[in-house]
Amino acid sequence: MTRKPRRAPVREPAERAGGRRSAPARRRGVRLQEAFEAWADHRERRGLRDATTERRRIELHVLPVVGRKHLGRIRRADLEAIATRMREAGLAPKTIRNVAAAVHALFAYAERRGLARRPLPRFDAEILGPMTDKDPAWRPSAIFDAEEAAALVYDPRIDPDRRVIHALAFLTGMRLGEIAGLRFAHVDTTRSPLGAIVVAETYDGRPTKTHLARTVPIHPQLAEILTWWREVGFVEGAGRPPRPEDFVVPRRRGRHLQPALCRTKNGIGKAFGRDLERLGLRHRRFHDARRTFISLALASGAQREVLERLTHTTRAAPSAFDQYLTFDWATACREIAKLELPVPDHALDLYALRGPPARPTTDATAPPAHTTAPGMPKAPPEDAEPSQLRENARQLPQKNTRSLPAPDEKAPGSREVTWWRRRESNPGPEALEGGFYVRSLVDLDVGWGTPTDRRSPPRAPVVSPHGRCTPCGQPVC
Repeated sequence: MTRKPRRAPVREPAERAGGRRSAPARRRGVRLQEAFEAWADHRERRGLRDATTERRRIELHVLPVVGRKHLGRIRRADLEAIATRMREAGLAPKTIRNVAAAVHALFAYAERRGLARRPLPRFDAEILGPMTDKDPAWRPSAIFDAEEAAALVYDPRIDPDRRVIHALAFLTGMRLGEIAGLRFAHVDTTRSPLGAIVVAETYDGRPTKTHLARTVPIHPQLAEILTWWREVGFVEGAGRPPRPEDFVVPRRRGRHLQPALCRTKNGIGKAFGRDLERLGLRHRRFHDARRTFISLALASGAQREVLERLTHTTRAAPSAFDQYLTFDWATACREIAKLELPVPDHALDLYALRGPPARPTTDATAPPAHTTAPGMPKAPPEDAEPSQLRENARQLPQKNTRSLPAPDEKAPGSREVTWWRRRESNPGPEALEGGFYVRSLVDLDVGWGTPTDRRSPPRAPVVSPHGRCTPCGQPVC
């Protein structure tokens, strides 16, 4: 009699037996993919600055290898396979360590939440290998000299907002995210002997790398640039003066600044590469400007201890002596001012302040507000009658002005008449007979005798319904 083979016992899923997991399932724990999703969502809800970056690192380098494994079955050999895969892909040792740090944070979260029933393995020095540069010849060349830094700050071929970003990087040593998140409320120009920049956040209100704020003196060269940017450059780009909550160098759409939008790391880095190419300089990272600031300041005689406090809030392991060390503001300003970038001759015109245009005056002793071009009529007094204004407009050269047409005349349609605007895009004969036009005789803010630009809407138009002027009721000449 033949005996039948014994079947292996069937393990029931965890949902059976009142939702209790079986002993093997409890030992294995959840899968790494499930623990990763919970960990990543937890970090994003907390608003951590590297949550998105670390999520991407694990998705690219860890989940393809051990994503479907249960946490209880992950061994040291799996971590070795992850590191070997990254080395074969040509990643730098620093990148491999960044991925290992993200894995350690994930494993610590799983152990605290009870997702793993036993301690999980960690990357050690043997798995990570030596900490060296991918290209050993790169680091000595990752720096700018004083002439290159001055070109990025003062060269007119670079857009004004980009020059301000470069000045902040080369004259304060701020990180890229700190420059992007800097607001006008953080810039104090009233402090003495130099103004102050409070580095308190990065990007859209995220905390700094060390979660601590620090105060950096405003270099004298940077103070001139920031003054010009606040009073001239920002106003021209945004169309209004800056407000305390506005970013100092906000995002740009075309030629217009968006004061409430913060710049991104990717956008600043790509624009920096284009600026280097435009000036004929070899490629370097934006972060190398921070290294340049420290190196040039030390070469100029600045104290190392002061620069360390201005660029790095604390050491990783501060000594007891460092915790008692405090520098006064005058000392910090003196050490920062030792750094000097070469200033080209055209910098005085590049960052020259332009005040608002003066208005005409009737005071005989005061200097003329505007210089009248040859052939232009002189400015009448401010209390001139409407008839005097029309007379002044009639005296303008024929190439710059033209009278309103009579009802039986053809309306002007050539492009050279740039200050005509109709209330309809394609008016018919009835509209022409009615004479519905809007015209600005003189723009007082621009200057007497200067034709109004067609792109600028008239400030004080005279509406002429049915061929008569509204203020005086007389027929329009």
